[in-house]
Amino acid sequence: MLLFVATFRTQSRRVAIHRDKAHYHAIFSTVVQIVLDDYTVNRVKRVFTEQRNGLALFDEQLQRWLAEPLTDEQRREVERLVEQMRRIRENNANVLALADELSKGTIEKVMAKSDLELGIEALMKGFPK
Repeated sequence: MLLFVATFRTQSRRVAIHRDKAHYHAIFSTVVQIVLDDYTVNRVKRVFTEQRNGLALFDEQLQRWLAEPLTDEQRREVERLVEQMRRIRENNANVLALADELSKGTIEKVMAKSDLELGIEALMKGFPK
């Protein structure tokens, strides 16, 4: 069990690092206009959807550990990991929402518009809807 906890701890820290990077990019992309291609946006959606679907396995393992008799230190670590999983799940949802938003304006969609449509959109950005 201790080896699995150590492995789980390492994996959750890696995900936390990715979460922090994703959070930075989410903030950055809302400030600066970024246009991605369909492939990139779809890949982000696929990867983060797969990650979201795999989180249940970790949740199940954490619940099993909580049901076992644990030392105080082990219980604190498992509770920390439960909180980490909550943050990972929240971040995952944020990244998927951002990917959905970015998918509306991919380079393929921009290139399919006429110059007139693009000009009108550019002018309308300064006006409230």
